[in-house]
Amino acid sequence: MVKNISFFAFLVILFVYIPFRGAADTGTAGKDPPGDPPPGGHIWSLGFRSGVLWGGTREQVFREAGSDDLLSRLDWELKPLVYFGAVLGMDSAGKKERGGFFQDLGLSVGVPMDNGTLEDRDWEIPGVLTQFSRHPAATINALLLDYRLGFSLPAGYRSSFNFFLFFSWNHFSWVGRDGYGQYTDPPAPWTPGIPKDYNRFRGKDVIRYAQDWVVPGLGWGMDFSLLKNLDAGVSLLFSPLVLAVDKDEHFLNKDTVFRDYLWGGFFLEASFSFALALSPGTRLRVKTASRVISGSRGNTYIWQPRDVFLGGSADTAGAYISYVSAELTFEWALGKSF
Repeated sequence: MVKNISFFAFLVILFVYIPFRGAADTGTAGKDPPGDPPPGGHIWSLGFRSGVLWGGTREQVFREAGSDDLLSRLDWELKPLVYFGAVLGMDSAGKKERGGFFQDLGLSVGVPMDNGTLEDRDWEIPGVLTQFSRHPAATINALLLDYRLGFSLPAGYRSSFNFFLFFSWNHFSWVGRDGYGQYTDPPAPWTPGIPKDYNRFRGKDVIRYAQDWVVPGLGWGMDFSLLKNLDAGVSLLFSPLVLAVDKDEHFLNKDTVFRDYLWGGFFLEASFSFALALSPGTRLRVKTASRVISGSRGNTYIWQPRDVFLGGSADTAGAYISYVSAELTFEWALGKSF
């Protein structure tokens, strides 16, 4: 947690002190006719937001390097995850008319809560499902950090094109408790009619799982006015530079711990937003987004029990995450009007 706080503090310092040409106010705003944007400077804003995620994530274990033949799979639901956070932003004044730089830094924290189920599947016979278990799942903690730095070009009709670099870090941690399992000894093809074993899992933590997704990339967007006090925006983010680290702890299987280090894959996010001006210095923003990361693979390292290292294997780990989000943000302009 100390490392996370230090990392976030570094980003805040970077955010505040990155120099921009023309960032200082020219002091001529008082000479402009009423309603015209000031001829320079930047508008800083602070927003507080709340939102909800709906989707799921997956951990995959492949039988061997280069193969898509599964040995095990964990599916965790995010249905839903509620979060609260803040965002600090900076826009060039009058960017729709003249363009300019912008940046924003957002941090949100998820609410610990029950949010669906964990399903665990094993293929001990190649190509044949042999074990299945289902457990109620809960989020232990979640941290969502996003940063953008870019510039806008005027597009006419009070609209602008946006081009930017972004950095995203998503951390999730879950636990699966209770539930039931269906399996045979020796392993045989799974069928829904296999008796459900509740006793082995009753009142126990079964699996704890954590994921960290780190993605730098490029983005494009457009802002445009719909009405006098109502703006809209769209954006598309993409990246092939995905890094992920996950930790999988199996409490009922000799306290086995798996650590996966993944890379590659593809990140894509599309979003749409409305911003309603409530006054010259305040506005209400509604945003929806859809995010997916797929195709990441890497290496697995195993401890059993958790402090005895057993070894590892290359290119046998995979992960996937996909979710949609909806959030509401109340924003204040700091020192100037929007």
